Parts: sequence; structure tokens; C-alpha cells
Amino acid sequence: PHDLFHVHSPQCTWQITVEGDESSERVTVSIENRMRLLPLFDAAGAFAGIADGQGCIYVRVAQSSTVQPAWARSGSAGANPSEWVNAR
Repeated sequence: PHDLFHVHSPQCTWQITVEGDESSERVTVSIENRMRLLPLFDAAGAFAGIADGQGCIYVRVAQSSTVQPAWARSGSAGANPSEWVNAR
């Protein structure tokens, strides 16, 4: 974290969310943060309506993927990792 960009007061603004687990078909991880724009960019951001009153923007990135590769899902042991050990 760098105070020039990342907002950490009054509390940290990082939010990391994980949806799904090893038994799900897909999992999604999303990361959100509130970031302070550089001087002059904050005024332009406020004018354009993308920044809040403190010159900050919210950034969110999400990625989704299958939990198991196709070779594991199509195998005779199924998608349960504990069954892979027993199938050996």
C-alpha cells in the first residue's frame, strides 16, 4: 500500500471476495479497492463524474474459472479430489 494511491484511512478499503469452493463447478475471485487519483487527475475525474468528492475512484477486478480441468471432470473418479487418490 502506498498512501499516494491507496486509501487506508479510516480503514483499509481492500475487499477480496471468493465465491465457490472445490465442490463448485466454477469459482470467482473479485478484488475491489478505493484509489486516490493523482493531483490534477482528481479534478478532471470529479468533473467527468468518475471520481467521488475526495478525488477517489473504485476499482473492481473479477476473474472466474472452472475449479477442475476437463481431464479431471471427465475421469472415472469424478470431480472430487479425494476420489482421485483412491482411484490410483
